[in-house]
Amino acid sequence: TPFKSHLHQIALDEYQIDNYIVLKDTNHLLIEIENINKELNDKNINIKNVTLITGDITSLYTNIDQDDGISTLTKFISSYTHITNFPLSLNAFGTAMGTALAPPYANIYVFCKEIIALKQFIRKYSSRLLLRFFRFLEDIFILLLSNDILIINELQNLLNSTNPNLKYTFETSKSNIHYLDVNIIINSTLNRLETSLYVKSSNTFQYLEFSSSHPRHIINNIPLSLSNRIIRICSSTTSKWYEFFNLFTRLLSRGHNATNILRKILEMEYSDRHELIHRPKKSNKKDTHKNVTIPFHSQLPNIRLLLQNEFSINIPENIRFIYKCDPNLSNLLIRSRYPHSFYDIVPEPDTNSLGSNRCQNPRCITCKYIIEQDWFMSTVTNQIFIIPYSVNCGTSNLVYLITYTLCHSQYVGTTSQTLRNRLNHHLTAIKKKNWHDTTGPEHFNSDQHSIEHIKIIIIEKNYINEQHRLDREQFWIKTLRAQLNANT
Repeated sequence: TPFKSHLHQIALDEYQIDNYIVLKDTNHLLIEIENINKELNDKNINIKNVTLITGDITSLYTNIDQDDGISTLTKFISSYTHITNFPLSLNAFGTAMGTALAPPYANIYVFCKEIIALKQFIRKYSSRLLLRFFRFLEDIFILLLSNDILIINELQNLLNSTNPNLKYTFETSKSNIHYLDVNIIINSTLNRLETSLYVKSSNTFQYLEFSSSHPRHIINNIPLSLSNRIIRICSSTTSKWYEFFNLFTRLLSRGHNATNILRKILEMEYSDRHELIHRPKKSNKKDTHKNVTIPFHSQLPNIRLLLQNEFSINIPENIRFIYKCDPNLSNLLIRSRYPHSFYDIVPEPDTNSLGSNRCQNPRCITCKYIIEQDWFMSTVTNQIFIIPYSVNCGTSNLVYLITYTLCHSQYVGTTSQTLRNRLNHHLTAIKKKNWHDTTGPEHFNSDQHSIEHIKIIIIEKNYINEQHRLDREQFWIKTLRAQLNANT
């Protein structure tokens, strides 16, 4: 988003809050921790008075009210477009392909809400108390210059009260806490914050095996990239070598060469951590390389050297040989493209299928009309089909079959509602002779038919999405040759 880098400046200029920071990534957090350590030293702040707080906004994306979100975003963009080069008018170049709108939308929305709570907090306690307020999407990290639990609770309550749709949860510590992939530790002796690598307990470290069919330079450089991460995150020599040892044993268990692991670790060991953290941004310089894509095979030699040595062909430096992946189990088992139609995709059956049954609710009208069995039949072809599901009147997101017992005509329908609600809709349409949406009620009002001639059964459920359900409705209309669907 063009506004993300400006949120800190807006907080400073408009709200006089100079310690609100929206994080870009882990590197950004590490740089800010360096700045905090400098501030602790320059201002003689005793780190023993600092409380580490991490927070989380519960179900952020799904809890943003749509109307409130649109109005908040509209007001924000209208107010601050001038600080970016992002045009809102005469935008004739179309729309971006594959833009991930959700994170910047949530970022701006949360900023507009929580900045009000922070302003109220600072007005009461001064900005000195709120040493830092970091946020990475829904994850919060706060450095509070107080040990008072009442003040911590008040900050949490203020954040929760500014918007009922956003719920903040806090965890606090006086010694260490984890945030993103970093352990943040209070070192009281040196009066500074230390960092080390945080690993979730569920991490199984399934690194690429050494025997995997990948280009050798990728396999050999796995220890190098992982060592780079350890150097950047671990601020102390002790934690760094502890993680190096863990990395060595984990890669050995995946079949990697011990000599190569040690060589890559030692290659990174002397790297300057400060330079790695403050890595320069990638240049926007236009890429002049021309790629030649070839299928990869583990027995392939170096193509460039082969052409030069065996055929005396000099390859220009701007030519790159790019490998494409070998066929693998993933290609065979996983669909790589979204299907054009779900027509032939049968929904997952239930583990214990009991067929179609009544719900046994004494007030349920549908129980009177539902067929209790685990099969159904086409009255045209006499073909029988099994129902591999456990369904009743209260089941929703389904395809159903109505059979008129007097003339044996059939109608296939679908609904996202419960069968109970859908049948009630049909019965109402019959009574009021309103058949704009289906031909079932229209047929029912012909001569000699009565409500007693209706029988209904659920034939399928467990759809992936609405389109899956609609496509499967068409499948059953055609398969059963449902007469009453002929003109729908």
